[in-house]
Amino acid sequence: MARPSSRGKNRTFLPVRSRTSDKSNTTENSDTRSSVTTSNSLRATSPLWEESSATSRSSPSQESELTQRKGGASGPTPIEAKAQNGNSAIIRSWKPQSKTGLGRVTYKLQNLPILYVLEVEVSSENQQVWSRKLRLMALKEFIEDPDFEPFSNRMTIRLDARENIIERQHEDNTTSAKSTNHLIVQLRTEDEPEKQLEKFFGKDVELRFMQKQVKQSELSEDNGHKPIVCTIPKAGKLLRPEDYTSLYTASLDHLFRWYARKPDSESESSYEFDIDFIDPITGHGKPLATHNFEAYMRHRPTLEISDNIYCLHLDFDLVPVLTRDTSVAEVLKNYLLSHDLCTGLSHDLKTPKRIRSVLCGLQVTYSGGSTSAPTKDIGTRPKVICPSPITPMLPSCYIKDLRPAREVGRISKGKKTYSVRQYIANFGDKGRLNSAYEHFPLADIGGKASYWVPLELLDVSREQILKKSGHLTAELSLLGSELSGGGLEYALRKSAKNTLGRANSKVEIFQTTGSVFTCAIPRSSVISKWPETTPKRTLTNRPEDKYKIAIIYVKADERSPGPKTLEQLIRNGLAEQSIIKFESQIPIVVTSSVQDLIRQQTDMGQPIMSHIYSTHPQVLLGVIEKKGRDKARYEEIASEIRRFGDRKLGAITVCAQKESLARLLEHRDNRTAFPTGILRKIKFMLGSRLWDLKNPSFPVNADKLMVVGAHISHPGSGSTQYCPSVAAVVANTDKQFVDYPGSVGIQISAEEMADKDEEKVCKDEHIYVTQPRILNLKEMMEQHFSAWKNKNKNITPDVLFYRNAFSPVSETTSSKEIQDIRDACESVLSSPQATSCRVTYVVVTKNLRIHHKLDVSVPHTGIDPNAKFTFTTSKWQSGFTSGKEHLTPDDGAKYQYHVAHNDLLYEPNALAQLTCSLNLRCQFGPMSSIALPVMYATKLSRRILSYFRHLSHKDLNNVQGLARASKRVFSDGTEVLKHVQDFLNGDPLRQMRAGDPPDQPKSLPWHSNLDDKMFYL
Repeated sequence: MARPSSRGKNRTFLPVRSRTSDKSNTTENSDTRSSVTTSNSLRATSPLWEESSATSRSSPSQESELTQRKGGASGPTPIEAKAQNGNSAIIRSWKPQSKTGLGRVTYKLQNLPILYVLEVEVSSENQQVWSRKLRLMALKEFIEDPDFEPFSNRMTIRLDARENIIERQHEDNTTSAKSTNHLIVQLRTEDEPEKQLEKFFGKDVELRFMQKQVKQSELSEDNGHKPIVCTIPKAGKLLRPEDYTSLYTASLDHLFRWYARKPDSESESSYEFDIDFIDPITGHGKPLATHNFEAYMRHRPTLEISDNIYCLHLDFDLVPVLTRDTSVAEVLKNYLLSHDLCTGLSHDLKTPKRIRSVLCGLQVTYSGGSTSAPTKDIGTRPKVICPSPITPMLPSCYIKDLRPAREVGRISKGKKTYSVRQYIANFGDKGRLNSAYEHFPLADIGGKASYWVPLELLDVSREQILKKSGHLTAELSLLGSELSGGGLEYALRKSAKNTLGRANSKVEIFQTTGSVFTCAIPRSSVISKWPETTPKRTLTNRPEDKYKIAIIYVKADERSPGPKTLEQLIRNGLAEQSIIKFESQIPIVVTSSVQDLIRQQTDMGQPIMSHIYSTHPQVLLGVIEKKGRDKARYEEIASEIRRFGDRKLGAITVCAQKESLARLLEHRDNRTAFPTGILRKIKFMLGSRLWDLKNPSFPVNADKLMVVGAHISHPGSGSTQYCPSVAAVVANTDKQFVDYPGSVGIQISAEEMADKDEEKVCKDEHIYVTQPRILNLKEMMEQHFSAWKNKNKNITPDVLFYRNAFSPVSETTSSKEIQDIRDACESVLSSPQATSCRVTYVVVTKNLRIHHKLDVSVPHTGIDPNAKFTFTTSKWQSGFTSGKEHLTPDDGAKYQYHVAHNDLLYEPNALAQLTCSLNLRCQFGPMSSIALPVMYATKLSRRILSYFRHLSHKDLNNVQGLARASKRVFSDGTEVLKHVQDFLNGDPLRQMRAGDPPDQPKSLPWHSNLDDKMFYL
């Protein structure tokens, strides 16, 4: 990204103007001593340096170590800062979690209070209350009891705490973290909390005013309300600062956040939920050059113990912010434009999920009416409440959900029905509606019932951070480099001082002895715990051959004009880009339905066969008009195009929506720009690299290591009965662990339960459970071992097997699959020189809080191969602590890795390092969040499942099922399995024509041209 001319290198950075009053600045001790860690140029211009130099001077030897690292450094040097009073603290090597980090201000805390922590359960009719807002309101009423008066203004509420005070033992010796609620009391010397609060221990306290409103379907004699009960099961825990426990640190960290965020007013809504610490730059946000967002400074507090000293860190970075009173429709419009411009990916490829993640949870104001209006004459689902222009403006609400207008339903009024936009145009505020936003989804801002409104009627109520803004990182980093200098240190110190002042404004417990400023280390796009094994990536720049590409264009209906100008835009866009070269002759076939797609494949005289199949293209691009088609119909057409490309052509196949592709090609500066995201994906699937790994070293010896990923995709609940599952296995073929060709197996999705209880189950009743095992694993692994043998003669590989699962895999399943791997290796690599195959079997689960800890005192050579343990890569994932400071590293991870067998004797840290190094080799982003081979295996299995979509999505009444002579009812799973195997093993086009014999069975259900390619991405 080119640097805008309006931003010169010598631009002066003005200090931050905080939105809080300056009276909070006076709360810090006047004798606070600070030592600055920065460069000499920073000292010369910093106003604060004059102040700190008067109180503390550093020796020349010390000053030589206070240097600022420049770009390209692999890591920082340890920095040591000493206060004048002789106490020393070492600020160890620090890199910002954020890629736009500015710096860190650290305070050393002293004279910390003793804390008393109570665990409180909030329930209603013996069921836990999950609503965070409801629990907070209930606990606030609970602590207003007169018996809590001695601790008035010294109690705080901590929701969703992970540290359980009450011990809960499990029979299998595992621990599962349970979310709980804490009351944190700051004690004085004369307090006796256990004696003063004894009456509450083990007693249910029913709240007088707080009740839980139930759903309409549960209404009974209680008028729709249930009492809420707060219970303190037993005495709390006394926490002293000198004990240096994790619970004390977490509680103190929460106290700081509570008081720093808590405003002067005691309003309920002002601190119900987490609010980010953000400060504007120079009194207002700094506009980003190419996007309609503003950059603010954010600081995130963390508290840690270093050398028996409590240190409060305030880490600063730059974030894009939505300013107050901005239209939500404009926010979405600007976001989609910025995302497409930066990534080259059409936003419509991921519209529902991405847009929801950006806008849901946004605090907004609505001026069209009240969300508490009664439901009347409405039979739609979800129910729509009519906006009323008479009611006053709703002060503040949250966006709960987003849906297209066609999914919301219509509003009944009299004998007519209206869409939401039509209703507002006829009976509401028509002036604020904008026809340019008709295709935007509607937002649900209702409380107890849904209330759907257009986005242009909503405004952002306060400054809030833009979510899913990774595509803006490059420009934010550029802005951060321009802000470096003495003014930056002054601004960060002032903002930190204001935050500390707010925290001490109510109860002054955060006394400091000094502060240290550390300048941020410029970081690359990837953070790794082991920089020596992190591959340095640069864009590939090798001359490549030209590829043949063909296009199938699917119109919305017969009356649609078709590609017209879009066809020429596509040709120009492909010709002007430099990522991958295509031949100038591009055949385009236009059709209008999935029926026509299948029909044309049966006759060589049809355009698809004569213009595309006969030319043997290596790339097939499907362009589908989304207008008038729901998601299911769109996927139906896309799966048919992919099936044709994968199985008939042997070409890399990619589908895109016509509307989003046209928006990108019709660029606002009249420059044709084909989406770079699509081009890079095609390039990688063809076998080229997007990034060259300049430092491809690996934590272990890679010469003998085969990394394998496995996943089973089961059909959904709407599938045909007995529809089979697809098991996919991928394994690396290169020593850099980038390419993972795959193999698949079709298997019965459910098996009959063998050990059912005969007393409770009828003798003739059949109970089926999901098949947990990969039944054809031996055959699939034989294919991968054969590929290994072709490149590595007489070398038996060590297998690192990542097995994706929704729940822990049983020992029976893991043992059988391990044996299948060994049998496959022996059948392919059996020779006098071959040794037995060693296997480390790792089960990958998502959000499963079951931890097996390995005794770290056991030496490496003494690890039992059967010892089970759990690890995560969260410690090295970029920014994993964002918003999760209360979680432990294991609980903060989205994915957990459970080792069921360990022939390779990997220790937990070594295996975590190895997994992280694999994830860094992802070609489509800085780092994969799940084990890379598992991600690829999941994509492959889902691709094959779409080949028989007429079964997996119950489309038997559509043309796919009729054309393939699928039965409406199958007798059992074996019959369906045979039907699918017959369909996949031969040519589906020849099998549809009566009298033609089927092709010879194929080992893989795709064209042989794709056997060594990752076409499934």
